[in-house]
Amino acid sequence: MDEKLLKSWQAEETPAMSKAFVTEVEDRVGTTLPDGFKYIMTHFSPLYLDETKTFEVDWRRIDHEPLSVEEQEDFERTFGIRAFSDEATLRKEISFLLDTPPCVTPKNLIPVATDMSGMYLLMDLSPEKHGTIWAWFPSSDPWGQENNMYIGFMADSYEDFLFNRMQEPPEDW
Repeated sequence: MDEKLLKSWQAEETPAMSKAFVTEVEDRVGTTLPDGFKYIMTHFSPLYLDETKTFEVDWRRIDHEPLSVEEQEDFERTFGIRAFSDEATLRKEISFLLDTPPCVTPKNLIPVATDMSGMYLLMDLSPEKHGTIWAWFPSSDPWGQENNMYIGFMADSYEDFLFNRMQEPPEDW
């Protein structure tokens, strides 16, 4: 893990997630959360990332095919980030997505952060892509319809996202 980034977080008495909350989430989703994610969330609080950091998103259609040039032009490629900083907020966001009718939200994904535009950063909990991080704009349209058919690949793991994908914003940002 990136010691510089870890030291920049202010450790407090209460971590972002209690071990009991980790167990509750795992029971609710029916699988274990990745070890690196659990370690970070149960040891650091508030888990705050500088909103001036940006990251790349590889947007894809629902079938995970790359976007056409025209579709790419519709998406911004860098965003500022806001990680959930406490258990209450994380609980609210996870519950929101898990309680939303399943036809609206991408399956097997739980929220781990948001960006300044309201986009969710989601962790995939399916066996095939367990722990990968994806970007998704919330929509009230059913998943797979015109306004809800894009998902963006971000990183192979939560740690990869935090420690390898963050970058300084471009000068014209």
